[in-house]
Amino acid sequence: MQKDLRPVGTQLIARVDGPQWSRGARAIVVARRTYPVDIFQYRKAITGVLFQSGAYEEFSPSELRRTFLALVNPKPGLAGYRFEGLRPLVRDFHDGRFSAAFPGHRLEAS
Repeated sequence: MQKDLRPVGTQLIARVDGPQWSRGARAIVVARRTYPVDIFQYRKAITGVLFQSGAYEEFSPSELRRTFLALVNPKPGLAGYRFEGLRPLVRDFHDGRFSAAFPGHRLEAS
């Protein structure tokens, strides 16, 4: 497994534009996991990233390095976040669970 997985709670800034974000967008790591990809037990590492807009995207370690600049070590209170799926993530986002990562950002009603 590659070692370049950022810890949950790490704040990020996008270096490049993407399909759901613009350069300079703020984000936070909310999930780190690996999964098997073949019969030889090779495991692929992924990092789940939540953007200030509420968009969620998953990245390989190399994609993460190319796409983001890491700002700081894990944000206190968010480092222990346990990713349990997209529905709980959306609920947690709307409940303000990530407001410490995005100061000054107000959630707009959808």
